Amino acid sequence: MAKRKLRLGLFGAGTVGRSVIEILRKRETEFKRDGYEFVLKRVCERDAGRRRRLLLKKDLFTASVSKILNDPEIDVVIELIGGEHPARDIIEGALSNGKSVITANKKMVAEEGMALARKAKRNDCYFGFRAAITGCHVVMDQLVHGGPIDSVVGVFNGTCNYILTRMKELAREQDEVVKEAQKLGYAERNPSDDIDGFDTEYKVRILSMLVFGFRVPRERMLVEGIRNIALEDIGFADQLGYEIRLLGILNRKKRVMDVRVHPALVPQGTKFAMLRGVQNCIEIDDVLRGRGGAVYEGAGGTPAASAVIQDLIDTADNAPVNWPSRQRFEEKLSLIPKRMIKSRYYLVFKAVNRPGVLAGISSALAEYDINIEKVEQKERERRGLVPIVIVTDEAIEQNIRKALKRISQVGVIKGKLKLIRICDTLIT
Repeated sequence: MAKRKLRLGLFGAGTVGRSVIEILRKRETEFKRDGYEFVLKRVCERDAGRRRRLLLKKDLFTASVSKILNDPEIDVVIELIGGEHPARDIIEGALSNGKSVITANKKMVAEEGMALARKAKRNDCYFGFRAAITGCHVVMDQLVHGGPIDSVVGVFNGTCNYILTRMKELAREQDEVVKEAQKLGYAERNPSDDIDGFDTEYKVRILSMLVFGFRVPRERMLVEGIRNIALEDIGFADQLGYEIRLLGILNRKKRVMDVRVHPALVPQGTKFAMLRGVQNCIEIDDVLRGRGGAVYEGAGGTPAASAVIQDLIDTADNAPVNWPSRQRFEEKLSLIPKRMIKSRYYLVFKAVNRPGVLAGISSALAEYDINIEKVEQKERERRGLVPIVIVTDEAIEQNIRKALKRISQVGVIKGKLKLIRICDTLIT
């Protein structure tokens, strides 16, 4: 078997970059046996501490972007530094110089993936982005070539899943568990991208373009994270027969797309509810193949590094992912307005413990055509307030919002009202 030799220039030797280097080192013999030779020619990393931990020869390192981009011997540039600058210049510069690019930059791919894929094709380069959608890349073939696909639903952020499951296991509030996740390397020093839903948002927007050829107008997309999920919500959900997970949802009904990111109550016993730690899951509803998907690790260096390695193999095999063009799709799709989303809802009110409170809440909900499926007034009282938990039938988002505004004006309701959607129709 003829060997395909690729010389690599790596930007970023953090958690993922270090894991890529370790895999290249440990699997070198295996790769050569299978006909591949991946040679790490240069690493751009300015952090001296990271350099020392890698145990590589000093002459492999550089602090100069141009030494990699302008090196005619380097075939593939691997960008793992994240952010917008200088990542954008690195990716575009590499493609302009005829070098293939592999990136884990979710935000960049979400916003400019189609344009970068077109540029790569014009310059006869490979554009790899499997690490931008982490473990769900294992079903890439079905995502790109399956279909027609009606829905894709997933838990796409391992950090959030770790936080939610550990909160329940340890009976601790979120801020304590976030610190634990940071110590283990699952959460960044600033965990906002994870817990505010942005990481999942980027992945969902990438999947929307891959699967449906639909570029989601970001400003019109519903994106909520887990920041406001409290331990009592996890306890109440458990009593109702649910777990709380951060979901990314893509659902197509005829020409209308429902694309959103938010925490949701999912039924216990489903694969989503049974995810633990940093596990993630994707479920695909494919008209021809039926429902299928995968469970995978979604945080830490190894899952993303494995995706980078698969991109390297595909580069060597000249087997790029074909980013679909809009022309491939016959239908012009539109995004359902956030106010028109339909769901069942879990609502929590902190109310003064006096007669007539439940009647007032029920009346306000009924005024906006919202039926109550279940209501519970919890016994414990804190600072003179008792939690009231309500589960509604399916309702329109704008009606729920109007009803909550009306209820908040009632003098017996104190503090912020809690709303979490219930998702039990799109998942199994």
